[in-house]
Amino acid sequence: MEKAAFIIYLIILALSPLLFGAVHTYAYTIMSLGVLCGSLLLVITNIRKNPKSGVYQFEWPATSLNVVFYMLLVFLIIQLLPLPVSLVKILSPEAWVAGQKSLPASDIMTAEAQSGIWFALSSYAYPVRMSLIRWTVYGLFFLGLCRVLNSQKRIETAIFLILIIGCFETFYGLAETYSGSLHIWWFKKPLRSRAVTGTYINSNHFAGFMEMGFLLAAAYAAGLSERKKKRKVLSKQKSSLRSSLTQFLSKEQTFSKRASSAAYVRDPNGINDLQ
Repeated sequence: MEKAAFIIYLIILALSPLLFGAVHTYAYTIMSLGVLCGSLLLVITNIRKNPKSGVYQFEWPATSLNVVFYMLLVFLIIQLLPLPVSLVKILSPEAWVAGQKSLPASDIMTAEAQSGIWFALSSYAYPVRMSLIRWTVYGLFFLGLCRVLNSQKRIETAIFLILIIGCFETFYGLAETYSGSLHIWWFKKPLRSRAVTGTYINSNHFAGFMEMGFLLAAAYAAGLSERKKKRKVLSKQKSSLRSSLTQFLSKEQTFSKRASSAAYVRDPNGINDLQ
């Protein structure tokens, strides 16, 4: 199941930029469903039974960004929860005013006295609800990638995929812009839009993707150079060790020959004999 989740995440990494940057409803719906399916596979894989206690346990990836993910998740949930009027006044007086204006005219004067009337901090729940869904999907995608990228081969596969997509986005955007075609697949861009966007609708999204691609390429190149240095150091250590052993053995052989040639003594009969 872990391998299937890894393949699903790779497909998401490839399709999201190619489908106009995943800004349309169908695109981020496919992306979200893919992340949820991959996360479900990982959840099933990581639920294990403790042989000693017999209790089922779940292994959750521990990263340095888990606290940030939880804090923003709780913040978005609090924005949608109905809260007492006294608490809303303290946290957000503007939300209290907007909540009062949303009440019928007959209840405005008695809104403070009625304990059953609660207001949410967000006066418009739809964007906050969408942000909560997307943030949850992004967090699951990040944690899922941290879980499946557990070998050098998988890490290099994901890096190669992102770099290949980045190269394609660059050449495709340059070709469409400077050839005068001004298309993103079958979509015709406005004539006033001469920016290189690749397959992205938004040029800022394309710029952000290319920045991340450049940083990833630089980090991977630095990792490769460091690996080569380590290999050179190890090869030098191996050659020096081998040469040291050879020299030591050759010295021992020379010493043995010298000792053998000088190991003649004269016995009492006057005959040279090897001791």
